[in-house]
Amino acid sequence: MKSARLRFAIECVQAIKKGAGADFPIIYRFGLTHYFKGGREIEEGLEIARIMEAAGVAALSASLKTDLLTRELARRGGSATGGEQDRHI
Repeated sequence: MKSARLRFAIECVQAIKKGAGADFPIIYRFGLTHYFKGGREIEEGLEIARIMEAAGVAALSASLKTDLLTRELARRGGSATGGEQDRHI
């Protein structure tokens, strides 16, 4: 994976660090994987995590669902986990 795809995210981290200080903690949230053909695979998501860690983020919040998947599951009346609590999306 080329980090050029993450240029904006890396530049945001750099700008925050410049303005708020090098010790300012940044949390980066992203979709670890996509659930559709041709979408991001888990290996690419893990590479994104490594790149963003090297860029200076303090913590990663990796989502395992995409909005598309969530909407589709809601339309079907269920979720990826199948739990009752997930039926009320």
